[in-house]
Amino acid sequence: MSSRTNTRRGSALLVSSIVIITIAGMAIVLTDLTISRFGEQKRRQAQVDLLAATESAANEAICWMRNNPDVQAQLQNLTVTIPPGYPEATTSTSAVLVSDRLPAGLPAVFPSLVPLNRGTVSINAAAANANAQGIRNSCTVQSKIIKVASNATPSTWDNSERFIIYTTATSGDPSQPGTIRRQRVETVITAVSTTVSTPTPTSTTVRVPTPAFPFTRGLFSVNGYDVSGRADTDSWNSDPDGDGIHTPYSPPASYAPGGPNSNGDVGSNGVLGSGAYDTSRVHGDATPNAAAALPNVTYNPPSSGYSPLPAISGNTTINGTSGGTTIYKAPSVNQGNRDVLTIGGSGTVVLYVDGTFNVGDINFAPDSTAKLVIYQNDVSGKGCSFNSQNNIGDPADPSRFLFITAFSGTGSNEMSLNGGASFSGVVLAPNAGIKFNGNSDFYGAFVAKDFSGAVNGNFSFHYDDRLGALSWGTIMKDITTTTTTTTTTTTVILAPTAWNIRSIGYGSL
Repeated sequence: MSSRTNTRRGSALLVSSIVIITIAGMAIVLTDLTISRFGEQKRRQAQVDLLAATESAANEAICWMRNNPDVQAQLQNLTVTIPPGYPEATTSTSAVLVSDRLPAGLPAVFPSLVPLNRGTVSINAAAANANAQGIRNSCTVQSKIIKVASNATPSTWDNSERFIIYTTATSGDPSQPGTIRRQRVETVITAVSTTVSTPTPTSTTVRVPTPAFPFTRGLFSVNGYDVSGRADTDSWNSDPDGDGIHTPYSPPASYAPGGPNSNGDVGSNGVLGSGAYDTSRVHGDATPNAAAALPNVTYNPPSSGYSPLPAISGNTTINGTSGGTTIYKAPSVNQGNRDVLTIGGSGTVVLYVDGTFNVGDINFAPDSTAKLVIYQNDVSGKGCSFNSQNNIGDPADPSRFLFITAFSGTGSNEMSLNGGASFSGVVLAPNAGIKFNGNSDFYGAFVAKDFSGAVNGNFSFHYDDRLGALSWGTIMKDITTTTTTTTTTTTVILAPTAWNIRSIGYGSL
């Protein structure tokens, strides 16, 4: 019994020893495997860090090239490496823009981040110092740029330029050569240039004399006025088809805004009274504060080439000849209320009046085709009046009579239109005050300095639409001319067009 018990105990002890030895052996194997895998994991991590450092440094060098005009100027002047093509960095004869260090001030690849308010981060001092020393992920990095192709030196950025950036990262402990690993990224950069033409307009404004068109309204004055009493305005077109055959004004059956008889406009460079806006009497637009430029009227008679006349008084006839321009000059015109100045013949009759101009009727002879232009000098006192009992001008064609006066009388000396007949003509009196007396119809256009504060009475003003195109004199007008200068600029983009990654050494520097 004792012998069997001992035998069993010995067998158990033997089995236990075998199990212990087996477990110990397995532990050793597992420990070696774990250490091996841990080492492999470290090498993988080191390789990832090395690759990240290399690619990051290459990207930083590309950005540095693209964003610095000074660097691009240096790239233009670089000499193409010899031999041509894509050499190894060690065989390049090109100048080196970036050698042992990347551009300072660029962030490290994986810097130690210091949280700031609202989730922002900053690079700590240690990371910034590593960046300045060309360190990424504890790897030493360096880059070199060479030029491998260009049609000209210096480059003209004609899209033929090619560069290579060699970026190398080294990891490991120099005192333990077996830990050294080196990775390189070779990046081909193409200089892509774009030429842009930018037009730059330049405006120049000069004041130049420009033909004036002062007769665009029925009534216009420099100073403000009102339309009161039973005065009214409207319009018609004496030659609507432009065939030279004129028809007199005919009262319309009704008025419509913008209609053919609704251009009896009134205007002023001053303020218009409420009567100017009464559409039952003023059939046209009322324009206050128009800031209209009027031609400067001065008296400039010719020194020769005219026929002198004595002072005109009583009934007088003057004729145009040969269809051209016939010029007369008289010291004054002083007619009675029933006297007539008759215009005969053809062409244009021009009468210069040195002094006062007080006229009765002005008629055109039945067979006359002439036009009449009267220029009056400025005189003192009451020096200008129309005292018609019948007609002044041609009721069918106001443009046949043009009266231009430099007379500057105002107040008690103002120019006056008296009587109860019709007045057909175009009056330009920008220096004179005007007063309308009696009951008359006025056909044409009237420009004055003022209308004594009001246009009143039974006057009816009928504007001839054709007079808007009638030019007389000049005004100074701002003329703006624009010239365009084209500036050509060349924009260069340094674009990566090829990228190669390779390991270049293990276990040695």
